[in-house]
Amino acid sequence: MRLLPLRIALVALLGLAFAFLQFAERPGVEPAQTEWREDGRLHVFFSPDCPHCHEAIAVLKRQRKIDYVLHDISKPSSEALFQRVVKRFGIEDPAVPLFVHGSRHVIGFESAESTGREIMALLS
Repeated sequence: MRLLPLRIALVALLGLAFAFLQFAERPGVEPAQTEWREDGRLHVFFSPDCPHCHEAIAVLKRQRKIDYVLHDISKPSSEALFQRVVKRFGIEDPAVPLFVHGSRHVIGFESAESTGREIMALLS
């Protein structure tokens, strides 16, 4: 019976430690592509639920000469980068797909003929 108070104290201590870990501040997860402005690649922010995004990505895949990086904004690190990019460009109504190359960007995707040309101009 002497072990009962010890067990109660241990359970309480473990509970407090667990609660502390749940609310402790975690360092932000930085994506590998933090230097999106200077790396020379096209950065494409997309959502897995966006049909326009999938169409845009399919068009990019057919363009073998374009060096691009995909950022799935449903993932926390990519969403954080998306928010930084939106803030940097002062985008009031952020949307996907968002194409970023250096200090320029294009929002949305209609077709390879219209938006595709805008993206090619963005890269030149």
